[in-house]
Amino acid sequence: LDLALTYDLGLDASFRRDLYAQVSPQAWFRPDDVLAGRDGIRLADIADRPLILSDQELSIRHMLGLFQALGVTPQVAHRAASVEILRSLAANGEGVGISYTKPAGNISYDGKPLVPVPIVDDQAREPIVLVHCGETPSPLPEIRTAILAMARP
Repeated sequence: LDLALTYDLGLDASFRRDLYAQVSPQAWFRPDDVLAGRDGIRLADIADRPLILSDQELSIRHMLGLFQALGVTPQVAHRAASVEILRSLAANGEGVGISYTKPAGNISYDGKPLVPVPIVDDQAREPIVLVHCGETPSPLPEIRTAILAMARP
């Protein structure tokens, strides 16, 4: 790959980065959960709840690190193989799902409603970057600009 649009996780210093966006994770709740009606929550609000996280090692380490920075070790109830399994588990009351991905719609694949609530902690915001290997010449500015323009919502 010459260029990649990715989260700025696990990349060493040999990669050059252009910031594309900063995103915050979502917490997924059943509609009857007391936190489901909020405009935003903090990690501390869900630190004592069973969590549902993505079953990707880098993602889990990142998420657990956010809680550990608060001085808490959360209970991971489930490791989900996909964001849709994560959402279904949350919709069925198996815990609070946390994901940086927010698919369209608030119905799980098994037809249950669920509510996304943004996590507002500044330290939870994650940069999305356009990266290329630092050992190769920088991509032409026009190419970099075009890729960033295509990727923006």
